[in-house]
Amino acid sequence: MMQSLVIHPARARWVPRLEQVERPRPPRARQVQVQVEQVGVCSMDRSLLLRRHGTPPDPERWVVGHEMVGRVTASGRDVRKIKVGDWVVPTLRRPCGVCAPCRADQPDECTTTFYTEPGLHRAHGWASQWSVDHEAYLVVIPPAIADVALLAEPLALAVKGAQYLATVQRRTLPSCSHFEHRWDQPRWAEDKHILVAGSSVMTIMAALYLRSLGAQVTLCAPLAPPASLGTPLTDAGIVCIAGSVPEGFPAEQVERADALVDTSGDPALIASLVPRLYPNGAIVHLVPFTPLGGHSHDPTIASLSYRALSHPIALVPCYRMGKAHVEMAVQWLADAVGARRFPLSALVDATTPASQFAALVRSPQPWLKSRITLS
Repeated sequence: MMQSLVIHPARARWVPRLEQVERPRPPRARQVQVQVEQVGVCSMDRSLLLRRHGTPPDPERWVVGHEMVGRVTASGRDVRKIKVGDWVVPTLRRPCGVCAPCRADQPDECTTTFYTEPGLHRAHGWASQWSVDHEAYLVVIPPAIADVALLAEPLALAVKGAQYLATVQRRTLPSCSHFEHRWDQPRWAEDKHILVAGSSVMTIMAALYLRSLGAQVTLCAPLAPPASLGTPLTDAGIVCIAGSVPEGFPAEQVERADALVDTSGDPALIASLVPRLYPNGAIVHLVPFTPLGGHSHDPTIASLSYRALSHPIALVPCYRMGKAHVEMAVQWLADAVGARRFPLSALVDATTPASQFAALVRSPQPWLKSRITLS
């Protein structure tokens, strides 16, 4: 037996509880057994417990947790790329096996609802002491980044968002006629000014990644980052502008920009920033909008749509990442830790017992990646 953090979908309230469940069966063929060391906690877990999304694989019991760092403790006979003792992080979406993107090994672009996502959609999550998974859905990480490896998931989404941004803008009329300012150059981010909106770990990871590509980055935050992060962000060349929305955010202080990466899900904040974009700019959303009161007819979303139509820009959703993006994120983290570019450990909260999962979800820490352990 082992401990797992589970919810009971048939009940009116989804309250996570620690329970004893059977250990997974030994790994088969290309499967590996992972001892789970850390499980990440983020806003998606809050939405899940509020029943705003999520499809349980079992009406009686559902193991939560969609982010994980662990060590491989056993492997099947046909495993080739992972060995016992390796540290790993998972990919999120698993293919449906039906649509063209999934058959092309791009399940993050799945066009059906038959995909699976551990802890989120039709699959048990990672909040157990041990778990078994196929080696194709795990990425090996250097042991040196194990303590900050939970940052790989938000960073991977930022990596994909940056790729989307460049792809869209290559197909859009440029706002500048200079050849070196075109978006189809190898170092397309240089000489571009990109806004990153939000006040979360994903906000900082997106800002740091875009800065590493050579972009000028302005972080537009409803909540000012703490002093422990403010100085390192300034040293990294990132400008921070903070203020509450909608009436308190000083949008007029934001210089005109080529693009906007949204990690806030706040339509009021994004609507206030649209006029700061050059014509034919683009907005990439890394998180879905959260309407006021949960209603789809939120007037701020309507206002944003109107501003987007009257100010020619592209709105691009980007909510899931693929394995290649996770691998790129892991490599970026390894390089950043080795070069000591930024105090990444300051973005990861202290490990908390799994019994505090619900409390972490109810009271999220801005600018910090929360995590639990079941060991």
